[in-house]
Amino acid sequence: MAQGTSVQWTPAQTIPGYGDETNPPILIADRNNTVHAFASQVVDEEDGLVAIIYNQWTPEEGWTTPIDILLSPVKKQARLLDALLDSEGFFHVVFFGGDETESYLYYSKALAVQAADARSWTSPEPIEESMIPPSGAIFEVADGRLIILHGTQTNGIGVYMSVSSDKGKNWSESIPVGMTNSNKLFPYNILTDQSSDGVTHAVWQVMNISGQGRGIFYSRYEQPEGKWSNPVDLSLGDAMTELGTMTPALKYHDNGLLVLYNISGKIVMKRSNDGGRSWNTPQPLFPNHIGVNGTLSLVEDSANGLHLLFGQRIPGSPDIHGLWHSQMFGMNWSSPAPLISGPQVVDMTGDTGFDPYDASAVIVQGNILLATWRTDPGMKGNGVWYAYRYVDAPTLPVEPLPDEAVLPDSTNSIVIPTATSDDNLFEEAIPDWTPASIDDSVVALEVKAQGGSPAAPILVGILPVSALVVILVIRLIRISR
Repeated sequence: MAQGTSVQWTPAQTIPGYGDETNPPILIADRNNTVHAFASQVVDEEDGLVAIIYNQWTPEEGWTTPIDILLSPVKKQARLLDALLDSEGFFHVVFFGGDETESYLYYSKALAVQAADARSWTSPEPIEESMIPPSGAIFEVADGRLIILHGTQTNGIGVYMSVSSDKGKNWSESIPVGMTNSNKLFPYNILTDQSSDGVTHAVWQVMNISGQGRGIFYSRYEQPEGKWSNPVDLSLGDAMTELGTMTPALKYHDNGLLVLYNISGKIVMKRSNDGGRSWNTPQPLFPNHIGVNGTLSLVEDSANGLHLLFGQRIPGSPDIHGLWHSQMFGMNWSSPAPLISGPQVVDMTGDTGFDPYDASAVIVQGNILLATWRTDPGMKGNGVWYAYRYVDAPTLPVEPLPDEAVLPDSTNSIVIPTATSDDNLFEEAIPDWTPASIDDSVVALEVKAQGGSPAAPILVGILPVSALVVILVIRLIRISR
């Protein structure tokens, strides 16, 4: 245990400057004792303007005031999908801009030390038409290329990838990784992690228009081949029950690959010891806990300790709701300990609601565990909450972020390829995924000056069910029980 540390959580508090309905942020820790937080937030209620906001946290100074850094070029709605700190000290952000009638996947970057200055971010570039529910992830591979995985309907609904070989200045056309072969099924919650051999692993869930999970899919991207493996459904046989399979979490740990997800209110874990080529049977975790309370968060400390943060409840009289912490020892998880817990408080109009939901966590400097969460969105929001504690691991040496770099020309925009749609309706089924590959000869899209605005109106490939998709989005935030 590091000198002067504590095994106790600090008292739960709300992040200052976050709105009542703001979701927990994406948290990225650098090696300079700082956490960088990105979130979407309403910044003008009368006008309905939603912006990407940024702020920082350190153990000594706490939270900085959130700054609006990015706006959507269309429809006033900027919904954050993912953020990345690359090997050269740049932040890369992807977000959904628009609504169910017109929407795009946008990309922007900035030097990390300048992230709090909105002028330092490049003009948002439209990478591809997007869809509701929005989903996406961005990662960097060993040769420096950036890859975005995203859900769209370019040539059918599925997971696609876009690739940049020049640090985000140009992007390839979207290439399918796996298709649902149905316009009643949608990818959601796309997550990635990388193993020590340089392989990138990806998981995502598939939802139907009623907000029910219909599969947890896995694929891996290998270099130098540059190919995705054929996506496989890790939950096959369990996906059709009740709420189905939800809230995947992914982590490469101790030479194995772990995927956790929820089956109808119970968390299960699958493990692969051969890089995702084969998987064991699902292992149920935490038999005394139940509930689908949003995202699960897996983080690893500097001593190779794996931590899980999640929201669930323990049935009783009354039920005990809480945000729980468990640590993996060998092949087993410790009994969940509450970060905060108590009877549920239902408050539909005030700010006293209590039912922790959507865990998001990060390890700072190797041995500080910072956790954030919100209240169940089925009731009125009361902000984003946080607490932190020290863990039994060494403090890593401080490494300041690079303080200068050459920024790309931010006046260029990407030409959006024409989308196609399929008017045929398919019966709901487990998706039949199709693998895809990309090699080093990928051709970048033509670039021309457009000031960051989309070049053409969106072609919505799922118009026959657009109204039902809107219903899906509403129901997605009400499935916590």
